[in-house]
Amino acid sequence: ETAARAYLDAVPARLRAAGVRANPLVREGSVAATVLAVARQLGVGLIVIGSNQRAALTRLVIGDTAQAIVRGAS
Repeated sequence: ETAARAYLDAVPARLRAAGVRANPLVREGSVAATVLAVARQLGVGLIVIGSNQRAALTRLVIGDTAQAIVRGAS
């Protein structure tokens, strides 16, 4: 958890340095449903999902999650 928190603090700092407004959030639950719920709650206009994993299973899961988010976004 400490490493994850450090990562979540570092990424927004880099984005802010580039002029992008970013705030890390940690939530539990189904990824797609949770991302969509938080995005609606905060009035988010853009959702960016990334991964540095290259395994086929990871690409499949990330792809399924991204598709679910795209389908649920309005």
